[in-house]
Amino acid sequence: MTAGQVPTDGPLEPLDRIRGLLAQLEQVRTATEHRLAADGDRRATAARAGDLGVGWKRVQVRIDEGRTTLDAVFGGQDTSPEAEGLRAGAREALAKLPPPGGDAQESLDDSLEALAGARTRLAQQLGTTAPGPTTTPAPAAGPSWRTR
Repeated sequence: MTAGQVPTDGPLEPLDRIRGLLAQLEQVRTATEHRLAADGDRRATAARAGDLGVGWKRVQVRIDEGRTTLDAVFGGQDTSPEAEGLRAGAREALAKLPPPGGDAQESLDDSLEALAGARTRLAQQLGTTAPGPTTTPAPAAGPSWRTR
């Protein structure tokens, strides 16, 4: 078995399966890291050109000069008027999103159930007891993510 491959034929040693899954996770992490970097580069280029508005352009100048970071802008440490404007815009955009639940919640519930089943099967193969809860936790009440 090569890195990143999970054999599907015949019995599989639990540790081999775990190693294969870990290799796949590393590949996903690396690909995600590259995609996020490219997205950040595209955003910065658009901000410099003014395509995202005057506030973004001013903030990008400050980022390029090393006077702030995106983390500082959206984390609240940057108290410049431009940063405050970007945060206000982000809050408005988040407020327009539909509340969590529906299809996304069902998909999450299905994934958690599948994970619990896989954990139980692995524990049975290893001859141990599966740790943690085996049921899907109830979703949090209300859209508390909007109030932060």
